[in-house]
Amino acid sequence: MASQQGRGLDRIEKILFAFGVLAFAFLMIAFGEPLAGSLYLPVVALWVVSGLGFIWWFDRRLKR
Repeated sequence: MASQQGRGLDRIEKILFAFGVLAFAFLMIAFGEPLAGSLYLPVVALWVVSGLGFIWWFDRRLKR
């Protein structure tokens, strides 16, 4: 029995996940300043980088 190569995420799945990360980042920018003060922009940047990094990692994990 040959092992089957994973196919990873489809293009539309990557787009939808990225849209979710960016939409939540927009909500954090729009409504997060009163909660976090001057720290909210680094938190949003960290959210975007880690969210997109997770999508990249998850896609590579599924391709195994």
